[in-house]
Amino acid sequence: SLGIVTGSGEAIRLVPVITLVTAGWLLLFYIVRAGKLVSYISTPVMGGFISGIGCTIILMQVAKLFGGSAGTGELFVLIAHILNQLQYFNLLSAVLGIGTIVIILTAKKYVPKFPMSVVLMAVGAALTAVFHIDRYGVKLLPQVSAGLPKLAFPDVSVLGENTGDILLLSFTVALVIVAQTLLASSNYALKYNYKINNNREVLAYAAGNFAGALVGCCPINGSVSRTGIGDQFGARSQVMSLSAAFTMVLVLLFGTGLLQYLPVPVLTGIVICALIGILEFGLAKKLWKTNKQEFLIFMAAFFGVLIFGTIYGVIIGVILSFIAVIIRAVVPPKGFLGMIPGQEGFYALKRNRNAHPVQHTVIYRFSGNLFFANIDTFQNDIENAIKEDTKQVIVDASGIGSIDITAADRLVILNRNLRAKGIRFYLTEHVGAVNDQLRAFGAGSLVEEGVARRTISLALRDAGVDKPYPLENENGLNMKYAFVEAQERLAEFEWAFGNDAEEKIGYRLFLMGFVGLLCTAALCIFVFHKAFRTQVWTAMEHEADLVSAGYRLSGDPRQLSAYSTSNLRITLIDPDGNVLFESATAQPLENHLTRPEIQQAMQSGVGRDCRDSQTTGYETYYYALLLPSGEILRVAQDSETTWSIYDDAIPAIILSCVLMMAAAALMAGLLTKSLVQPVLNMTEDLDHIQDK
Repeated sequence: SLGIVTGSGEAIRLVPVITLVTAGWLLLFYIVRAGKLVSYISTPVMGGFISGIGCTIILMQVAKLFGGSAGTGELFVLIAHILNQLQYFNLLSAVLGIGTIVIILTAKKYVPKFPMSVVLMAVGAALTAVFHIDRYGVKLLPQVSAGLPKLAFPDVSVLGENTGDILLLSFTVALVIVAQTLLASSNYALKYNYKINNNREVLAYAAGNFAGALVGCCPINGSVSRTGIGDQFGARSQVMSLSAAFTMVLVLLFGTGLLQYLPVPVLTGIVICALIGILEFGLAKKLWKTNKQEFLIFMAAFFGVLIFGTIYGVIIGVILSFIAVIIRAVVPPKGFLGMIPGQEGFYALKRNRNAHPVQHTVIYRFSGNLFFANIDTFQNDIENAIKEDTKQVIVDASGIGSIDITAADRLVILNRNLRAKGIRFYLTEHVGAVNDQLRAFGAGSLVEEGVARRTISLALRDAGVDKPYPLENENGLNMKYAFVEAQERLAEFEWAFGNDAEEKIGYRLFLMGFVGLLCTAALCIFVFHKAFRTQVWTAMEHEADLVSAGYRLSGDPRQLSAYSTSNLRITLIDPDGNVLFESATAQPLENHLTRPEIQQAMQSGVGRDCRDSQTTGYETYYYALLLPSGEILRVAQDSETTWSIYDDAIPAIILSCVLMMAAAALMAGLLTKSLVQPVLNMTEDLDHIQDK
């Protein structure tokens, strides 16, 4: 954003200044105690953030597994980068990278304390030294100069040239450090049951960045990937950091020569394995089963980090957390209660089909603090539930821990309105502090008149309803113990899954089946696309070898026209990029030196590139070959894009999708009935027994 070229002298002057200013921002964050903000971030936000960071770094590293370069940016940019880097795919690099991941993950499962990462680094270095795998296209770490960095105070005069840009950039970096590092630290503190001082952590990073500025370092923060490696091997104290620092000093002094033997795919595989260990998808699975709302918060933070970056991901997650808190307060769990014949206690009518309301009684449970934002909901629910024969309304207030003055006034009004209709009103099961609040807000008459009762049973007794309580639609049922136990099991099933259990199970089975079919179709398309391109490149290679052999025999560029066809273009280019021959036209052409395939051919002897045409639906494959004379022979061929091939098959694809959806729905319905029908049969049997 500052218009400075990476690696230039100006960049070397500027980076330590940014680090120094970042240290200043972190010191300011320490002074204002910004570390306390972490306490307002919920576990789903924290888990989604850490998982988003981990996946982002993994996506940055993926291309290095198969011989490409590391990416930067967010999700869509990284995916595009990975696809673009596939043109540099190196099979040996992919085998080393993926093999490293498989070996480490397997070792982590069966021998978690064994330092497999160190062993694989040693194996990679040995492969380089013995077999020279770099000659086969495997990238190695660049050479590192030996010795410790020199101390030098940053050139702060640079700050005067770009004051606004540097301050804004360093402020953003400081925010990322605070968010990423503190969330990761807090996550591990919760995981292993220890406490950290977030503000002291911020001060430590301020000191670290100040020290880094003195040696020309870029801004410093905690490493999520290295933390994952430390966690894997059971590191629990600062001894790990001290050991790592001491080891790094030894490497800088005596071991830099060994670094150039380390294969990049192996190191990338080690980093990815460490990042896999920090992903919190287990938490996401737990939230999906227990609380869909918090699962959505987790996914919002996760995709927020992936798509928009670190800061925006945290902001999105925090905002959603506060919204969730407000929603829970305004619309808490609530419902109406009844009794199950033969059972003690009161049960939710909605979740227990064998529960019956007490005659002439509305029992309403409200499980949240009562205040101005939800008192309307409270009052409307009660008034809508009243029937012509209702004689008493009882509120199960066990979930109400406090009320405000608006709610207290409304309770007085509600009690007065119900009394005017001949209906008695009771507030029960609440903590004694609620009574104190009623008196403090001028609603003490509710306590004095007996509206406030300790239990539902006492309220029913005061209303003249004694045990056994008469239930609606009970028909004098007198159940035996075996039937009571069976009905209790059924009630537990409904309590766990609700009355819509059959629909939920069917929907999930349908979704799983359909998604599985779509994934299979997507995999087939990918495999076909890969095979199609491989076939085209193989044919291009054969054509280039044939044409180059003929040209070396004749030595006359004009003879190349004999090999060209309507679908095969031949171009001969001199070492300076000038076009000596072009079979498609006799007109002079621009210099081809900057073409990607030409650059690759000049560096490695062979170059490939594929460029799409958005208007014709075709893509042109270019294959360049460096000749012994220094000239470059390029062959080109137009081919339909893989996606344009699918255009003709769109009706069949749509029909197949419809048939797949129908098949998934049918299978889901059959499986759901096989799971739920035994429970429904038990219910019908119990109903027949009751009728007898």
